[in-house]
Amino acid sequence: MSGHLVRKIAPYLNSSCGLHSQCIRNVPDFPKPGIMFKDITPLLLDANLGKQIIAEFVKRLNGIQVDAILGVESRGFLFGYMLAVK
Repeated sequence: MSGHLVRKIAPYLNSSCGLHSQCIRNVPDFPKPGIMFKDITPLLLDANLGKQIIAEFVKRLNGIQVDAILGVESRGFLFGYMLAVK
């Protein structure tokens, strides 16, 4: 899940970990200099926030015929799986 997506759905979420300050951790210069890696591990540790994120995806997809869900990159597959089982 990219930082862009988290910012986009942030108004819909009530997180116990404080979405912007604690759920997304910045790791500078990873994997190489000049890149700011967005670590969502703290977000994944908040089960309620995970449920809210998936509920928002489901809400936005309501009424749309979905044949497949693709979770792109190493973190996207985690949310793709949770969404697919809904």
